Amino acid sequence: MQTLISYFLLIFLINLRSTLFYNVTLKIFLNFVCNFRDEDQYFSMDIDSIRMRKLMESANIGKDPSDFLEEDIVGVEFKSVEEAESFYHIYSKIIGFSVRKNQCRKNQAGFVTTQSWCCSNEGFKRTKYIKNPNKVREPRSEIRIGCRAMFRVCYSKITKLWVVKEFRANHNHCMVTDMQKHFLRSHRKISAAELEQAKLLKKAGVKTSEIWNLFVPQNGGWDKVGCTKKYLYNSLAAGRRGVDDLDANTTLTFLQSKLDIRIHGQ
Repeated sequence: MQTLISYFLLIFLINLRSTLFYNVTLKIFLNFVCNFRDEDQYFSMDIDSIRMRKLMESANIGKDPSDFLEEDIVGVEFKSVEEAESFYHIYSKIIGFSVRKNQCRKNQAGFVTTQSWCCSNEGFKRTKYIKNPNKVREPRSEIRIGCRAMFRVCYSKITKLWVVKEFRANHNHCMVTDMQKHFLRSHRKISAAELEQAKLLKKAGVKTSEIWNLFVPQNGGWDKVGCTKKYLYNSLAAGRRGVDDLDANTTLTFLQSKLDIRIHGQ
């Protein structure tokens, strides 16, 4: 119900022509969303834990993710490689580390037969990037420290399922806290629904910083937004840069909306 009312208000705001009434309605809208709290809604729910529980139920895993051992995960079957990837990504977020794709093998037909993921701290930086006398910029802090944690699945021609062949749970570094997880690269993202909401608010003349301040209470805290303020800026900027790929009518509509916002904002 809150989402429907929010979008109706946004559409109403975009089509307003009275600057005074626009500003008043905008403040009412922001106060409405920020102050709306329902304990039965998703604010009090841990979405990642719910998704992980569903994946664990489908894979018949009865342990807490923090207690996973190699023998608990090796042999588990998934319906698709995407499901296996989702499982490891959610697991890594719950535990507190970032992941990236590692080795990938394909058959002659181009079908992926083996896929592995590893901790972002896996491996070491190449020497040529460390000992470069011509390097001008200050080197970034080293994150690849040889962590061996990984997750590998292979496709079974017999069962037509993806089977876990290797799982390493031990890390050689500390895990981040709950307040830091949204800074991890593999978990730093904004949902499609919130991105569309941000675009509508931006079209209505709301500043990006104010959109961020709206998302904080809407998600139950800045650490639960799922991304940083800079990431939100970049996401909205990427959407504006993509306007070159649209047709002429859409481009004209986009420019007209920018003109309307500028006129009504004066």
